[in-house]
Amino acid sequence: SDNRSESEVLDLFGDLNVLTTDNLQNVVFMKLWFQVKLKPLLPFVSKEFLSNLGSKDLSCATYQTIVKGFNDEFPSLDKINHLIYAHFIYIFLSRNDTSDPGCVTITNGNEEWLKVNYGQYSVF
Repeated sequence: SDNRSESEVLDLFGDLNVLTTDNLQNVVFMKLWFQVKLKPLLPFVSKEFLSNLGSKDLSCATYQTIVKGFNDEFPSLDKINHLIYAHFIYIFLSRNDTSDPGCVTITNGNEEWLKVNYGQYSVF
């Protein structure tokens, strides 16, 4: 099917194994990837891609950069927004093995925390 071939392209184009530890911590790099390079492919991300991404050693800043990339495309991702929430956002924010579990230390209050960590995904 078309979805399968598009998903395979994304898997090939967005192979998460190419992300080094430095890249995972680099906001500029992640912004380039998720807000520019992968932008046209975001509607085709798979559950596996999202789960893998949520388990990577991201900083809160790089996580929030990725959320912004998804958030900017929220209307066009309507068929997979629930997957993005369940398999990336929820997974990452639930982890206890990050330097700032839940990404709570760099925000000022609940409203800002929701905005930077969930964006429009707070509806889920």
